[in-house]
Amino acid sequence: MNLILNKLYNAKNISKNESNYLFSAIINKKLYYSQLVAILIAMKVKGENSEEIAGAITAIISNQVKYFPKPKYIMSDIVGTGGDNMNTLNISTGSAFIAAACGLKIVKHVNYCISSKSGSADVLSAIGIQLNQSSTISRKLLDNFNLCFLLATKYNNFFLKFMTIRKELKTRTILNILGPLLNPAKPQIILIGVYKKNLLLPIIHTLKILKYEKAAVVHCNGMDEISLHDNTNVFELNKNKISNYILTPKDFGLDYVLKNDLIGDVPEKNAKDLINLLKGNSTNISYKNTIAANVAFLLKLHGKKNLVQNTKMVLNIIDNGFGYKYITNLINKGYIKK
Repeated sequence: MNLILNKLYNAKNISKNESNYLFSAIINKKLYYSQLVAILIAMKVKGENSEEIAGAITAIISNQVKYFPKPKYIMSDIVGTGGDNMNTLNISTGSAFIAAACGLKIVKHVNYCISSKSGSADVLSAIGIQLNQSSTISRKLLDNFNLCFLLATKYNNFFLKFMTIRKELKTRTILNILGPLLNPAKPQIILIGVYKKNLLLPIIHTLKILKYEKAAVVHCNGMDEISLHDNTNVFELNKNKISNYILTPKDFGLDYVLKNDLIGDVPEKNAKDLINLLKGNSTNISYKNTIAANVAFLLKLHGKKNLVQNTKMVLNIIDNGFGYKYITNLINKGYIKK
């Protein structure tokens, strides 16, 4: 252990196996509080690499993640690291509803807010969606309605060990990076937004190490989403091959939008905006088009390569209010009390 710590303290990378060993020790409470702080800061200062991230993920999953009954069909997740300090509307959450309405099976990993006014779990709770469902019920929702939400802290208590540290440090660390990669359903396809551009390459390599079939990591001028306020940087993984390119709004057949149009508020306000979008009643064209772009790209990862056609189809789904069907189904099943 001292060898691993000394490497980090001297700004040297550690291997996947060393990272696995280190995070297993953290999970099993074999390190002091001061050492945990030092590890997080040392990794942040030197920059976390793909081997370190993959080793941490492997350790946490093998030691901590509770069981989710995995189906045989293809599942996806669309998620952001958070930490971009943009306080945007809940774009990945809205995209999950719309992607499910498009026929994709979405198992979305969610958590309560850390860096924004309203995290994914906050807005879902404001809508009335229960996040403490058993894994069996969540699986049935996925089977029957194409979408379920898995609350991070229900399946994994790893981050509870760091709550005090995160509040005290008030800075982004490897913990922001790990969250999106810990989906207990282990979906085959994932779209991840990251809060800074230099995370694109290490995270796509991490996804390759973790043997994802198809994946993409995106960043748009400070935002952990595909956005239309600027061009989006993309690193894509397809059958073990990595490519990188830039997407513009024109690639989706859309126009640039104002970043301010995407700024969110408290969970109750964001929930109202999301419901309006799902019902096809949103007057925020920037919000609607941004979600359409994200879903269109997720469809691309599923083999539908024409982004313009995908976007037109998604906008039709949104405008006709088909995204609200999931809410209706939950109400009918008694999972939302109205």
